[in-house]
Amino acid sequence: MKIHHIGYFVKNIEKSKKKYEELGFRVSPKAGNQDIQYDYERNIKILFMDNGTDDLLIELIELLDSTKPSPVDFIIKGGAGGYSDSIPYHICYEVDDIDESIAELRKKHFILINEKAPTTEVLYHKNVCFLYNKAAGMIELIEK
Repeated sequence: MKIHHIGYFVKNIEKSKKKYEELGFRVSPKAGNQDIQYDYERNIKILFMDNGTDDLLIELIELLDSTKPSPVDFIIKGGAGGYSDSIPYHICYEVDDIDESIAELRKKHFILINEKAPTTEVLYHKNVCFLYNKAAGMIELIEK
C-alpha cells in the first residue's frame, strides 16, 4: 500500500491553512485544486494541501456541527482536541482493490469503522473506508 495522505483534525481550517501556506504548502492540484469542501454527510469540512515537491498530501479536517456525529468524535471526546489546535489522526493508503484490502486487514485484526463509500468531488468520488486497530490506530483506504 502506498501512503496517499495524512489527515489532521483541526479546530479552525482557515487558520491551519494559513499556517501550512507559511510552511510552503498550497491547495493541492492533485485533489482537484479545490478550496474547502463541505461534507454534510460526515459533518466535516475538508481541505487537501501539498508542498509541491513530493506525492504526499495532507488533509485538514474541521468539524461542521458539534451537535451532530462525525468521524472525528473520538478525538474530541478523547480530549485530544483540548490539547492542540491540530492533531494528526489517520494515515490514508491508496489501494488497487478496496474490498480485497478490507478483507486482508480484517484478517489482521483491523476493525472496519465504516463501510466503503464514495468521497466528495474533492477526491473525484473515489471509494474510501476507515479501519482501526488498537496497536496501529486508524487508517483510511482510498481506491485508485
